[in-house]
Amino acid sequence: MKGIYHNTASVIIAGAAAGVAVVTGDLAYLDAAAGALFGIFAGPDQDQLTINKAEWAVVKYLPVGGWLWLALWDLYARAIPHRSPVSHFPIIGTAGRALYLAALWLLAAWWQQYDTALVLQIPPGFFVGWAVSDAAHFVMDLF
Repeated sequence: MKGIYHNTASVIIAGAAAGVAVVTGDLAYLDAAAGALFGIFAGPDQDQLTINKAEWAVVKYLPVGGWLWLALWDLYARAIPHRSPVSHFPIIGTAGRALYLAALWLLAAWWQQYDTALVLQIPPGFFVGWAVSDAAHFVMDLF
């Protein structure tokens, strides 16, 4: 049940960031909104071997992509204990999951001979939104 609250918090954060973008005209806040929404699908609970509500939604609406997404996180879930500071602590957990995804991307890019520079083209605001979403998750887990 907690997952619903975590997801709702991420949606509220994304909505607030999008609202700030509209009011200020600063599109970097839209990057933060996207990052907060991404936090639903790549949040601290990726360290669980069980499937959460957001993952079931991905599997339901994108069957092949959803199962690939789950497979992508399986190694992470097996390597990191649930609620470990490495996965759940604000900023550290976000950075760890970002590095995990970047490492997988670089490995795939090297293997398929793709341009690895695409990893560096993600806007910083995206990571800020993702980190804020993760911080809300952390605080909610405390209570």
